[in-house]
Order: sequence, then structure tokens, then C-alpha cells
Amino acid sequence: MILELILFDSFEGDGDGFETGRTMFLPAGPAGKTTDSREDASLVTDSHCHLIPGIDDGAGSFDEALEMAEALAAAGFAKIWCTPHRITGSYDTEPAAIKELLVELQHRITRAGIPLLLAPATEYYFDEFLLAALDHPLLLNESMLLVEMPPSAMETVVPDVLAQVIRGGYTPLIAHPERSPIFALAETESSLADFSLLTLLRSLVIGKKREEHLPETELPPFLLRLRSMGCRFQGNIGSFAGIYGESAKENALLFLREGIYDCLGSDAHRPNQLSAWLTEGLGVVREIVGPAGVRKLLTHEGRRMQGR
Repeated sequence: MILELILFDSFEGDGDGFETGRTMFLPAGPAGKTTDSREDASLVTDSHCHLIPGIDDGAGSFDEALEMAEALAAAGFAKIWCTPHRITGSYDTEPAAIKELLVELQHRITRAGIPLLLAPATEYYFDEFLLAALDHPLLLNESMLLVEMPPSAMETVVPDVLAQVIRGGYTPLIAHPERSPIFALAETESSLADFSLLTLLRSLVIGKKREEHLPETELPPFLLRLRSMGCRFQGNIGSFAGIYGESAKENALLFLREGIYDCLGSDAHRPNQLSAWLTEGLGVVREIVGPAGVRKLLTHEGRRMQGR
């Protein structure tokens, strides 16, 4: 059976799929678009989404959730990890209640004829309550703990806490690092010294590309430190479409080119413009990593996070 993935205006065949018009097709294996098996390795998967209504700042109603579900299915997704916020004092929904609401949403999605399979997880806020929430966590793929870094996260604290998470048998999956101040990019001193208005004018006169003279950036050492510990990283598709601003987009592009991301998610909260920025963001990703790279980031098949 074929999984229809509407992502790109065109597709150059490389053995990973084929196209008809604006539609790219990827083999979906024996399970097809929907299946009772939540472990199907070839399902195109959204690893971060606020689809369950009424429990955080995501979908406000079942109707709104269905509208989002339609957009996600139209973009080619077959499985959605529903990851409501867990922020003590703000969003405290217990795992049992999340699962109950997910079952109801799945029933409604199925009745509406939307080909999506839902799975429950949680986006845990990195705060003083994180470790206490790990008694019965809702995980992605049995071991991945989705963690959001707050703006106030400190490099002196984060590694010790995440090390405890790892010792507990979980793999921290850091949500949208491109949006987190703790992973902000730094321009190298040498490149800053070399870059000047004179350099730019000279490049324009001799016809060289401006990009060749822009200050270079390097991966944040703290991000690399967490990866060496065993942490993994999830990028937001909207970041590549610029919906969070140019800084987040630049960070996302660098992290993607450098192979930092282990998976991608929509992090969708509302249906507004969802289809448009999914299409744009996924198109940017494809331009950089190609169809095979997109497949690795959106399916479990061949994904690095499975083998680490």
C-alpha cells in the first residue's frame, strides 16, 4: 500500500518514492495509512503536536482539533504524537486523563474519515518539578522523554538534571532547540573581525556572493555537550518557515545542515495557517537534506534515535 505524502512541488526520484503532480508518494509498508500497530517503522510521524483539546494552550475544542487533524493528514502525516504541556501549576493533566481524551479524539478522527493514528505522550517543562513527574511519564517510542527548555534554563543546572533522567532509563528529547536561548548561536571572534562594510562593498564590486563574507557561526558547545551525554533533539517544522522569527529559522537551518536533529514535529497549537507553513517548512527541509533525509526525520525507519 502507498502512503500519500503531499510535501513538495517536485520530486527527483532517488528510489525513496515517486510523484504524481504535486503529490509525493512514499512506500508505507503493509500497514498503509492507518494501522493498529503503533510501532510501524514507516509511518510518517509528527513527533510533537498539541492536538488534544482543552488541556493546554493547544486545540481549544474537538472541532478545532479535527481541523488541525485534517491539515496534518493532508500534509502527509499518518501518526501524531500528542504531546500536551506538563507545567506544574499551569498544565497539570495526569497521564490517565490524557489517554482518556486521546481515545475520544481518536474516535472522532476515525468517524470523520481522517487517516491519522494518535499516540499519547507529554512535553515536560524543564523545572524543579521535572524529576518528580517521572514516576509514570508518557514517552515517545517507549524511552524518549520530550523536554522543553525554559528561557531561564541554566547551563550549570541542566546537565545534572538530564543525567538523572538518563540514569532513570529515559532518553531526553529536547524540543525545538532552535527556539531556546540556552542554545543560541555564537559568531566567532575571527569572523566578526573580518566582517566589515568595506568587505561587503568589495564583494559587491568584484561580484562575489555576499554570503561568502558573512560572519560564520558554529554549533553551541552546550548543545554538543548534551548530545554527547545521550540527549536527542526535535526540530519544529514551522521554524524552517520562519513562523518564530529569523533567529529561530537561522538556528534551525544550521542545526539541520549539521545533523543535529533526530526527528521533526509540527508543534501545532492552532489550525490557523497550519497547512501553509507545513508545506513551506517541509519544502525547505527537503531542499537541504533531500527526500531520503526527510524520510529519516519523519519516520522511525533508519532514524538515528533508534540506534543510539
